[in-house]
Amino acid sequence: MRVTLADDSVLFREGLARLLEASGMEVVNRAGDADQLLAMVDARPPDIVITDIRMPPTHTTEGLVAAAQIRERHPGVAVLLLSQYVETTHALRLLERGAGRFGYLLKDRVSDVREFIDAVRRVAGGSSAIDPDVVSQLLVRRRQRPWRATCAVSSPSSSSSRAPRTIVAYWRSSATSKPEFNAIRCGIGPGLSGMDRR
Repeated sequence: MRVTLADDSVLFREGLARLLEASGMEVVNRAGDADQLLAMVDARPPDIVITDIRMPPTHTTEGLVAAAQIRERHPGVAVLLLSQYVETTHALRLLERGAGRFGYLLKDRVSDVREFIDAVRRVAGGSSAIDPDVVSQLLVRRRQRPWRATCAVSSPSSSSSRAPRTIVAYWRSSATSKPEFNAIRCGIGPGLSGMDRR
């Protein structure tokens, strides 16, 4: 699996590269800003791009904007966003392009190596991986619109406390005569019973 990394923190970027390479992945490029990232992907599209959201020069949404452009220019390239923050507005826009080959994790998740590597493989394979905190904020935003939201958490039949769970969030528009459904599925870790609500 070929990976392109983008993060303005050299220590975080290089540490993440070593983690991925130790898991059998090939880090083909490393970028320190969004312009470098776009140029690298255009020149040599990887299987997946892992990028920070806030990068130079303004440290606001450069990574998000670059991710949107990559998904538009290179539909076959998976994108995994990493951030210390939840940016719901742009996340929704990216999800509207389709949830496949897309992930959004908070950087705290990287501390669980097995969970993070599993998320990278899942996104590169065509699925999605959305951080539960991001899902929670997305549901809040949806409730502020004329949409009805439900959220359910399911776990496979396993006695392991580390068994992955799946959040499925459905929205039905009340503004149209014909219901429209969307869904987000994300692999998450244990301890998220607070999300098990309708």
